[in-house]
Amino acid sequence: LSSFLFFSSLFLFFIIMGVIVVGVDLSDASLDALNFALKQAHKDDEVHVIYVFEPLSDFVGPEFVHNPTAEQHEKWHQRAKGQFEEFLKKSAVDCDGTVKSSTIPGDPRKHLLDLVEELNATQLIVGSHGKSFLQRALLGSVSAHLTNHCPIPVTVVPSKHHESRSTM
Repeated sequence: LSSFLFFSSLFLFFIIMGVIVVGVDLSDASLDALNFALKQAHKDDEVHVIYVFEPLSDFVGPEFVHNPTAEQHEKWHQRAKGQFEEFLKKSAVDCDGTVKSSTIPGDPRKHLLDLVEELNATQLIVGSHGKSFLQRALLGSVSAHLTNHCPIPVTVVPSKHHESRSTM
């Protein structure tokens, strides 16, 4: 009977505890998504706030004629981390759960989907920039890709700031 109670409580712990992944891009729309996620989190939830930034590549600027060096990549990553830390300070929402944050260079669609699987997440939350149909068709939409390919529920939080509502 005691082992049954142990396994039952362990099972309930994993059912009740949620792992929420929040993808941000430092925009006002993603700040809205972050605040939404922090409000939704319960005491036993883990909230992973992830900033996937564009890595350095060839010919980024006049000073990068060839492939960037490891030192330049590290400087770029440190710069992204600093921007991310400043972004996180903008959130005025207290969270009952545990909040973890990290920066990753690369494609947000790939890394967020990989993280959802790796963390066994229960929900993915991202912001929407409010792009028009033509903008989404030409430029793509991270949130649209995630809603179509993610194996768990995806919440797309509309921006209160309407930063990209203009048409092309």
